[in-house]
Amino acid sequence: MRVAALLAVVLSTAAACGSDADSDAGPNILPPDAEVDGMDAAELLAAYDAAVFGVPLADSMLDDPSKCDMGQSTDKVYYSPTFGVPGETTASCTMNADQVLLLNPVGYICLEEGEESADTDCLDQAWDLTSSSVTVNGQSVEDLAQRELDSDVFSLELPQGNVFDLPPGPYDAISRGQVVLVNDLPVGDHTIVLGGDFGDGEFAGSLTINLTVED
Repeated sequence: MRVAALLAVVLSTAAACGSDADSDAGPNILPPDAEVDGMDAAELLAAYDAAVFGVPLADSMLDDPSKCDMGQSTDKVYYSPTFGVPGETTASCTMNADQVLLLNPVGYICLEEGEESADTDCLDQAWDLTSSSVTVNGQSVEDLAQRELDSDVFSLELPQGNVFDLPPGPYDAISRGQVVLVNDLPVGDHTIVLGGDFGDGEFAGSLTINLTVED
């Protein structure tokens, strides 16, 4: 059977407000070909999904976005929460000013299981993206299509009680998603809104992240 999971998907028109941080110059969005901690966007996507799906569903941001990064972030990269069900959700999270914020507004993952393979054919069959959006302190990221990519096949270690309801153990996996990297967010409060729509309304919701950046 093919195993796949949608990440954050929703088209949102919500404007961010109430930030205590100085955002007059706009967020520092890194270019699509940027590297962080020696990894490009495709490698970062694989690392992000390995973290997201490598915890039990009961402890996962997919079950409850307020679990934020689930303690899986690295010293260099903060793994933004996402959601796994349709509808509007909100989370309040905290990251360090030394970290780069990784946003994954829309994504899909396929696992090799049974007769199905972890390959681009699986992704192509499932990828039915209608729209996506990201705003950081009310300013839109306009080039999301240029930030859409596939990871290489990577090993995903599934725990007991995982989101796929599969036996625990290692699986080959491949991901497709849009990766937005935000650097040098000032200390203070920020509002992030992730958005998109799969299947022209078949799977839609919204996630607003009230993000506090600390020294």
